[in-house]
Amino acid sequence: VAKPTPLSDEDLAHLIVADEIYNAAYDIAQAVEEEIEVDDALCYAKMHKLFDLWDENGDGSINYEELLVGLRKFEGAEDMDESITSAAVMMLATDREGNQTLDREEFARALVKYAKALGVEDFHVFIDFLVVVTVLQDDDENERAYISSIGDIATTEIAIIQGLAQAIGEND
Repeated sequence: VAKPTPLSDEDLAHLIVADEIYNAAYDIAQAVEEEIEVDDALCYAKMHKLFDLWDENGDGSINYEELLVGLRKFEGAEDMDESITSAAVMMLATDREGNQTLDREEFARALVKYAKALGVEDFHVFIDFLVVVTVLQDDDENERAYISSIGDIATTEIAIIQGLAQAIGEND
């Protein structure tokens, strides 16, 4: 049985560089794939309809409260805490401008990520379903009041987390 030959420092350095290049290429490929999915979502007219339905105040962006109301209509019987968490994670993961609101592109990105997390196979059918549920689902006034009461607090906490993440990123 042949003994394994130890790697030289030069060979090890080459392997480390190759691994870093592979990881960077993989990250780029993932980012390109996500951009294609977001572009597809932005080209789908019903995604814009859903945005308009969830943008209750008509200001051209989805704030935390509007996002939570929309998710609650979809998640329905799910635990309120889970919806609150989903909305906060979506806001933090996709609010590129750090203004605690989602524009159309950020909203599309959030829905693409959300659909993937749920294991949705056909994004367009998912959006169609969300539009129908949003239109047909009546608001629960008690739930709406609760969401409104936590909306400002959650938006402030999201801003703090975004600020901390930015500060950490600047220190790297």
